[in-house]
Amino acid sequence: GWRPALTAGDWRALVGENARIVLEIGAHDGSDTLMLREAFPAALVYCWEPESRAYKRWFERPALRNDRKIIFAPQAVADFDGTAPWYGSHGDLRGKSNQEKDFPPAMQQDWDASGSIQKPTGHEGFPQWCHFAEEGRVEVRRLDTWFYCHPEVNRIDLLWIDAQGAEARIINGAQKALCLTRYVYLEVYDLRLMPEARLCPVTLYEDQPSLDD
Repeated sequence: GWRPALTAGDWRALVGENARIVLEIGAHDGSDTLMLREAFPAALVYCWEPESRAYKRWFERPALRNDRKIIFAPQAVADFDGTAPWYGSHGDLRGKSNQEKDFPPAMQQDWDASGSIQKPTGHEGFPQWCHFAEEGRVEVRRLDTWFYCHPEVNRIDLLWIDAQGAEARIINGAQKALCLTRYVYLEVYDLRLMPEARLCPVTLYEDQPSLDD
């Protein structure tokens, strides 16, 4: 599905009410950031999101923009420090998807939730209304680089990864940080999870890891 099954209360029960450091890689427009803040009101929440259309909407939410315990970086996270090509997603899904109403009007008219630093080798035209354009470069940081810059962090309670095919690269660039991480949540694309696998591409993005990987 498009949304995680766990509610804010579920996350709080799992990770604990005393969570202090939460990292959200792929914050998009802040919908999940709001949920994480509800789940962990005492935590510092660090967010990364390189898609400018999405993070503009993130900053339009006063509850996020004015919260001093939420720190935002307009960057991608991977296994190196530098810049990378950004493949932005587009598409008008109005009248073309039964999940249309699950998304705000801006996303219905111009789909911005599938952009990635990974080339969308299988995602172009899947679904038919979705397409991509290479749109310049974005800043990229390793999570371990962030970790070394924050020596006060001695535990990461939750690492949330929604990175459109870059999951393995994030993990590879976070070997030190992961040693102190209690929970990791990430999305996985795998044909065994797809209800109509024969109609789906093997991978959506170049070098996208499978569930087994």
